Amino acid sequence: MTSLQMKILNDYGKPKWVWTGLFVLIYACIVGIIYPSTLLPYPKDIYDDVLTKWFLLGLFFSQLVALFVYLGFAMYKLTNDKDES
Repeated sequence: MTSLQMKILNDYGKPKWVWTGLFVLIYACIVGIIYPSTLLPYPKDIYDDVLTKWFLLGLFFSQLVALFVYLGFAMYKLTNDKDES
């Protein structure tokens, strides 16, 4: 086995960013599923419909931003190997 193959095997045995990915998924579940489901169905005379709609859309877009930022950073870290150059 070459040293590059050994390095790849060793890197697969040490996963990185797993806890960060788990926290991003938990955040996405809370703001995308759990919290909006506590508001539905809600009485129309109590909540401001427009404000509630924009608040829920803001939460949804924040989870998308968190997911894509995490995925982009993780892909950057996976593909940018400083030891090979």
